Amino acid sequence: MKLVFSDDFVRHAIIGDERGNVIYQVTTPREALGTPRKSTVWKAIQPVQLPATSGSTSHGSDEASINIDTSNLGHVRELEQRLEHQGFKRLGGIEWHVFSPSKLWMFGGTSGAGDLSGEGIGSNEFIPAKGGLRRERAFKGPDGNTYHWELGYFECTLYRDDGTSNHTPIAKYHRRRNFWLPFIQTQDKGYLEINATLQPSMGIDKKSTDSFYAFESDIADGATVKSVAAASSVADIEPLIRSQSSELDGDMLDLLVFTYIYVEKLRKDREQVMHPKDPWTVWGMIHA
Repeated sequence: MKLVFSDDFVRHAIIGDERGNVIYQVTTPREALGTPRKSTVWKAIQPVQLPATSGSTSHGSDEASINIDTSNLGHVRELEQRLEHQGFKRLGGIEWHVFSPSKLWMFGGTSGAGDLSGEGIGSNEFIPAKGGLRRERAFKGPDGNTYHWELGYFECTLYRDDGTSNHTPIAKYHRRRNFWLPFIQTQDKGYLEINATLQPSMGIDKKSTDSFYAFESDIADGATVKSVAAASSVADIEPLIRSQSSELDGDMLDLLVFTYIYVEKLRKDREQVMHPKDPWTVWGMIHA
């Protein structure tokens, strides 16, 4: 499974599958000076198809077609209304702090994520740092297992801490080939590769999984994503699915994407400190 990112600067990314269906969106409006910036992660209730056009960046024609504009403080509510009208719902949010832990919250009660409603939870509680150089961030998944992101020099990689996949990533980000020239438009997007086959067999009851999701490539002829999501039992779902090898529990996928947005921003900040004069650093300071 691959999730394709419109932008390596994740606070403004549109995230979709390989067919061009938008599944998630991240918006981060500008804030008044001295006010912490807030990112909102949105999830499409049903996949939104982008029109097939030439390659573009997050400011290109593809993204403009779904009216993404996160730069204007005065249009935050208008942006939210547009996204809701286009079939997106809030998945979670991150309030970014520099000298204190950032705050994270999620909507919809993602199982295993803890209580992230209301005022949210500090990042030091929900996804605490670990390791000698604090280059790992750990969190508990809805399957009861603990996972950790390793913040590398150029990408983040996810592992499960159950002793079965310590050397095999659950997920890994692959940057676009010419990431050092971020202002150049390209069709070669970065993507998050997810190894869904490494999920532990925990006997998860799919009858109670509200956010079960299957990509179009896994749905039988004549079926729709909506029909799969509306299925009330495993028996209802099985005839619609050709292969379950790429199936990932919906709650886990949501949590994986949400935590990736957070850790990649941390990793990107470290990269910019280490490479202050490189083109992607200068671009990032302006763009992100």
